[in-house]
Amino acid sequence: MIQVHGLSKSFGQSADGVQVLRDVDFEVRDDEFVSILGPSGCGKTTLLRIIAGLVDHDTGSVRVEGREVSGPGPDRAVVFQQFSLLPWMTVSENIGFGLRLRGVARSEWSRRAHELTQLVGLRGFEGHYPRQLSGGMQQRVGLARALAVDPAILLMDEPFAALDEQTRFLMQEELLRIWQEARKTVVFVTHSMEEALILSDRILLLSGRPGRVKEYLDVPFGRPRSRSIAASAEFQRLREHLWEQLRQDQADEPEAVAS
Repeated sequence: MIQVHGLSKSFGQSADGVQVLRDVDFEVRDDEFVSILGPSGCGKTTLLRIIAGLVDHDTGSVRVEGREVSGPGPDRAVVFQQFSLLPWMTVSENIGFGLRLRGVARSEWSRRAHELTQLVGLRGFEGHYPRQLSGGMQQRVGLARALAVDPAILLMDEPFAALDEQTRFLMQEELLRIWQEARKTVVFVTHSMEEALILSDRILLLSGRPGRVKEYLDVPFGRPRSRSIAASAEFQRLREHLWEQLRQDQADEPEAVAS
């Protein structure tokens, strides 16, 4: 379980500082898929990086399974928007890179990489280099690399934002399939209301800067789930509700400085 209590974060000093997050409180249950949604500049990415242990917070606390987060840890893995693959390594080598850093024997990380190439739909591409892959395929490698170290928690920062619409839709379906099999706790940052509704168990809606918890919305659609739910009246109702909440914040929001 992830527990965030009274979390606040500012960048800069004194009068020149900008408060990005203020008194944020929420919990993410084990194996739950939670999306963080909010207007540009409300601190979504900053919040994710704090949970990952990549950014310090000013006040409040972040706990994972009851332990205070003080830095990165093996229980959490991050999938970024940028693919960040090592261009001189093959698909298998990129997937197994984190295991190699931990001293895992080649036979073991190679076996694990082979399993994951199949899980993410890249069978037959184990020996390819990133330059030989499409954007969607590269993002699959990034997801497999995160899964390779077997974290309890996946932290995903707009991983599909750079993809074209068709590829993004396919990756959403793939992520649902992989999550159903791997059953990880997922915290997923997105700007897309539709993406949040399709993927999530709950949606954490942040207000405009400084980001505060405006609503924690239960998503009522069952699982397994596909994009076909987007045609339902309930989906459209929830999308309209989220848009109204976001529009209220966007109307008076100054130029964003952090996402």
